[in-house]
Amino acid sequence: RTAPASYTVTCDAASAGTVTGYAVVTDVYLVSPRAIRFPEDSSCLFKDLSACSSFNFGNMVDTSNVTNMGAMFVTCTSLTSRNLTSLDTSKGTDMSAMFVECSNLTSLNLSSFDTSKVTNTGYMFHLCNADCTVYCRSASDKATFVNSVSSNLSSSSFIVGSPNTLSLSSLSD
Repeated sequence: RTAPASYTVTCDAASAGTVTGYAVVTDVYLVSPRAIRFPEDSSCLFKDLSACSSFNFGNMVDTSNVTNMGAMFVTCTSLTSRNLTSLDTSKGTDMSAMFVECSNLTSLNLSSFDTSKVTNTGYMFHLCNADCTVYCRSASDKATFVNSVSSNLSSSSFIVGSPNTLSLSSLSD
């Protein structure tokens, strides 16, 4: 399935105003006159946008109340590299199947992800590109991701630190 020319993103009432998503060739942009508050259950929010190679959230998204991010990007098979540091995951409990079948991912920056409340990461990276590099915030977060059930990625795929701030010593973590 390819991304439609435009689609509506369902957000809660506190996000008052019109939120429109545009798929421009292979990129998705969310446009709103104010911050876009993602719903508490944001599972499958971008499911099956297989032609999209990029999501541009900028600083306009508020994910501070999201608890369920399960399958959020499932079957986004054209994604190659993604920086998700703008997502607030501090209340997240479910990240299961979040990137299932993102088979072209080569780099994923999750260095701001707080996984302290996450209880489910099952199949988080299932059927992802085995050569993908995932940047993690801490050794604890790395352990959470490495231990996700049925991951195609080896522990060496997970690196503690941001790709912009890595030092040679952090590559051995």
